[in-house]
Order: sequence, then structure tokens, then C-alpha cells
Amino acid sequence: MVQCCRQGKFCFTFEFTLTETAQMSSMLAFVGVAVGGLLHVVTGATHCPRCAGGLVSNVGPVFSSLDNLHYLGTTHRDIYDPLKKYRATMQDDGNFVLTDVVKQKPIWAANPNKAWYYFYLKSSNSYVVLQGDGNAVLCGTDGHPFWATNTANKGPGPYCMTVSVAGVLVILDSDCNRIWSHDGSVRGPAKTNLTFEP
Repeated sequence: MVQCCRQGKFCFTFEFTLTETAQMSSMLAFVGVAVGGLLHVVTGATHCPRCAGGLVSNVGPVFSSLDNLHYLGTTHRDIYDPLKKYRATMQDDGNFVLTDVVKQKPIWAANPNKAWYYFYLKSSNSYVVLQGDGNAVLCGTDGHPFWATNTANKGPGPYCMTVSVAGVLVILDSDCNRIWSHDGSVRGPAKTNLTFEP
């Protein structure tokens, strides 16, 4: 039996024999690689080059990949601006925070006004993932979402989250346009010759 769920909203259940499951697994793996490669070739889509060291969107289903580039947890890396003056991190208490490293002061937190929220996250097992649709989500241990940027499909993917030189946590589309910022700030059209987010 295989059960597929998307963020707990709807589930599909299928039953297959072991032989059918093995055959389907091989076929789906081939189709996934072929379609992913084909979409990349057809669209030419790549992540914005300003996101070196940032959090990049996964390319499959919403929570398909928790590798080091798609996932930000307390046991993984932090996201820094190019000058390492600002840092976005998952703290041990389960809080996703943007910090001024020089002043050692928090600038922003995902949900600072909900005290119960951090207790429920079960601390060190919470994580942030940037979904394939461009939505960044803070999840608890069980994968339950507690906070999101609500940026699904705003601009062309793939997407990335990074910290700008000015200390703004942003999500950029593949054209390097901002689709979200922690402080609501906007900037004009992206200048393609920059290798960092201003």
C-alpha cells in the first residue's frame, strides 16, 4: 500500500503487489528524471545566481527533498549575506530568526507573537523548507506547517531564499525578482550583472 499526502489536506491510497510496486518504482524514477531534465532543457530555468549559499527550492513534490540545499534545520547550515553581517537560522528553540551578527540582535522572527507555537514545534526538530512552488514553510517535527510566506507560484521557478547585503531575508524567482521579503520591502527590476542581492 502506498499513501501520498500533500500537507495533510488530501491523501490518495493505492494497493499494489510487490512485483507491480518494483516495476512502478523503476518506471516512476525514470519518468521523474526524464521529465525533470526535459523541463530544465525546455525552460532553461535555473536558480537566480544571487543565491549562492542560499536555500533553493526543491524540484519535486512539496516535501520531497530535505537535503542540505533545500532544508534549513538546527542541525544544518545557516544562510548568510555575502559580507556575513546578517544570518537567517533555525534556533534550537524552533524559532526561525534573522539576526544582525555584528550587533548580536534579532531583526525578525517567523511568528514572534505566538508563545505556544514554539513549544509545540518540539524545538530542535523543526525546519524550514523552500517548496518547488516558491513557498517557504516552517514545519514542526511531524511535518505540520506553522508558518509560510504564502508565495506559491509568484514568478517563474525555481526559487531561492537568501539574505541581501542590506540584511533583508528574501525569496527570489529564477529571474532574480523579489517575490517576498521579511520586511515587505520591494526593489526595482533585477540587475542581471550582480552576483549578490543588494
